[in-house]
Amino acid sequence: MFDNNSWHNFGHRFGQHRRRNFDENAILEFFDFPENCSLLDLGCGDGFFTKMFLKRCRNVTGVDLDDSYFEELQKAGIITYRSDICGFNQGKYDIIFMSNVYHDLAWKCDESFYKNLYEMSKKHLAILDFKMETEFGPPKSIRLPKERIIENFESHGFKCVKQKDLNPPFQLLFEKAS
Repeated sequence: MFDNNSWHNFGHRFGQHRRRNFDENAILEFFDFPENCSLLDLGCGDGFFTKMFLKRCRNVTGVDLDDSYFEELQKAGIITYRSDICGFNQGKYDIIFMSNVYHDLAWKCDESFYKNLYEMSKKHLAILDFKMETEFGPPKSIRLPKERIIENFESHGFKCVKQKDLNPPFQLLFEKAS
């Protein structure tokens, strides 16, 4: 378990890793979110992806238990909520996005998490997470293969419509089933 200082040190190292290894254009191109959409970033952390989506979306909201980056995000025009992601259920969004957090949530959240996602989603759910074989990231024992993530969400009213392996993460795009 991380204490606050260890968590911030990991966050700083991970932020450097993302800047070097994540292709912003490839991520935006894959998800192809419509302009002027509303987006909810669950587990927004330092806002790396949240700020990226401001280029496409008119209304961007970030949720995290750690509010240490909220002042900076709010200055950028991002709405923030300090909340446990498992129980969050506020608003309706064109896109719900999770980056590198679902592997934790799958083990800790109950069925109400999926119900909340379904209620908040107008259309899309987007996930970016660590591949099983990637060296960098959380312990491999808590990671989930993308097939399991697809199965989890398809059993809760979402259909996987697009997937892509990047280096180092994978991306999944789901649509809310009618």
